[in-house]
Amino acid sequence: MKAITSLNNSIIAGVIVGLFCFYLYFRLNLILGFIFGIGAGAIVFAYLRTGKEQETRRLVLFIFTFIFWMGMFSFLGWMGSESIIKWTERHLRVYYYEGLPYCGTTLAPCLRNYPEIILGSLFYQFRDGLELSAAGIKITSPATLSLFILAIVPYIATAIIFGRGWCGRLCFLGGIVEFFASGKKSRWTLSNLRQKSKNPHLGGLRAEVKDIRYGLALGLVLLSIGLAIPFMCITCWSFIFNPLWIGFLFIVAFLVLGVILPFMTKKRWFCILCPIGALLSIVEGISLFRIKIDKKSCEKCNDCIKACQTYAMTPKAVEKTGKPTLECIKCGECISACPCDSVDLYIHGTNIKARSWFMPLTVAAGFTLYMWFVLMIIQIVPMLFNL
Repeated sequence: MKAITSLNNSIIAGVIVGLFCFYLYFRLNLILGFIFGIGAGAIVFAYLRTGKEQETRRLVLFIFTFIFWMGMFSFLGWMGSESIIKWTERHLRVYYYEGLPYCGTTLAPCLRNYPEIILGSLFYQFRDGLELSAAGIKITSPATLSLFILAIVPYIATAIIFGRGWCGRLCFLGGIVEFFASGKKSRWTLSNLRQKSKNPHLGGLRAEVKDIRYGLALGLVLLSIGLAIPFMCITCWSFIFNPLWIGFLFIVAFLVLGVILPFMTKKRWFCILCPIGALLSIVEGISLFRIKIDKKSCEKCNDCIKACQTYAMTPKAVEKTGKPTLECIKCGECISACPCDSVDLYIHGTNIKARSWFMPLTVAAGFTLYMWFVLMIIQIVPMLFNL
């Protein structure tokens, strides 16, 4: 595959992203700043210049997945099983409204706090060993409104800028799903779930199959309203411990959609049916970037359809609309597979090709969003191993 942009542009983009990541991380640790700055710059250069876009994308997904899970397991190891059980019981038991008993802790950045921050009724308690002390700090508006805005802006910006590109480039589960979906040997076609086609490898998913994700998303939203917590909290790891049945269902669902089906079909079924992905699909129409097909140069070889990991590329997309369906996660597999360079990433609503912008942005955004987990690793791992 050809280089995406010129050598000079690749170097400039790598230096800019490298300096940005150095600035983020040197405040945590100077050596860490150099490691992440040089690493991020090298990744951007590899994206833009080496012609190995998919290999680089998979490497980046594996890095983000490793950082997230290493940070989470470090955090859980530091808490210990007894403390985890007590914390989850208190964390999930009540909401922090005025007049209700104060119980629960926040030991890591947590979306669940946002409604309480806006309402000015968030109460932080101090952790004393395995017990919570009675002392605490009441957080009130309007000072915390600015904290809310600062905290939520990165999530909103990520959704608007990348849309479902989050799933293909940034998701903390993406590296695991990508690993099992890698390879070309498909064992199952699942033709009963796909639209009728002369070639069983070309039919897109049936509408009712794709709509399952919207049903799951609606269920999460309604459940979160009923529990008075943000919907993202329902996917929190703490539900694995309390109540256990939710954790069991999530683990089974991930094994089926994130391991078994990707391995057997070479498609990213977890992304296809993920309720968070469904909610991102809602803002996909206003996201900054969009995959498009140049129908004039397209030879209708259907290689892009076969390469698509989410059934977003269909015969209709190739022959009529010139763009994939909302299942598209902007992974770029279709771009890499096209032999006549007819598929590319564009600024939404224009004919301006944008991969040279999109890829540096995903790297910078990823190392920004996962900085919290790097912080947990460098602070907790030394304590766990008495370093």
